[in-house]
Amino acid sequence: MKRLFSTTAFAALLWMGGPARAADQNALLVRSTDVYTGPGKYPILTRLIRGAQVKVLACNTIQAWCEVGSGKTRGWVSASALELMSKGKRSSEKPR
Repeated sequence: MKRLFSTTAFAALLWMGGPARAADQNALLVRSTDVYTGPGKYPILTRLIRGAQVKVLACNTIQAWCEVGSGKTRGWVSASALELMSKGKRSSEKPR
């Protein structure tokens, strides 16, 4: 199952604009949002609430979707739902 997810996610990234770029930054959710198993129209894993802090693991090159981690949850959210943090404070910068 894990291998199928990895293969599917990789194929989706290529289709959505290229390979993922690692962001490795902390971010806040600016609105409550669903967390998906892949970028785009994939099954929903869970929902995270506005203000939740996440670790941005990667974003696709068109910056529409970012892979994030929060506790034991790891999945994809719309990049527009994220606001990067700088030195523990909110920043108006969006993920790259």
